[in-house]
Amino acid sequence: MRLTAAHQNLKSLSIAYMQATTELKRPPKNADELKPFVAKRGIELNNVLRSAVDGAELVIQWGADLPNMKAQDGKYPIWAYEKNLHNGKRWVLQARDPVEISEEEFKSSTFAPVSTVASVRKKF
Repeated sequence: MRLTAAHQNLKSLSIAYMQATTELKRPPKNADELKPFVAKRGIELNNVLRSAVDGAELVIQWGADLPNMKAQDGKYPIWAYEKNLHNGKRWVLQARDPVEISEEEFKSSTFAPVSTVASVRKKF
């Protein structure tokens, strides 16, 4: 099975975020803290912070504690997602897993509890 660019980019974001969390001993607070961990994977930061489908910024809940996330009703909370729908669906990160879900599923999802919810605004 061939993975889509959207799936690959979100998986790279998830892996870099986990590496940052491990090395920093806390979740990254912003894109600047994530940048070195993305670079270690040989990927441009901008590629993992934007939708592979339309290039729009992802919405990322910085400070989400992935290692301690708990599933609710068999699903993990969402901590990063595409702003825009594409054919009635959008890509999200539920804990470490990229998943494409419908708008209905998105609206009924739980989101990672964090102190600050931010979307990336800084250009890289």
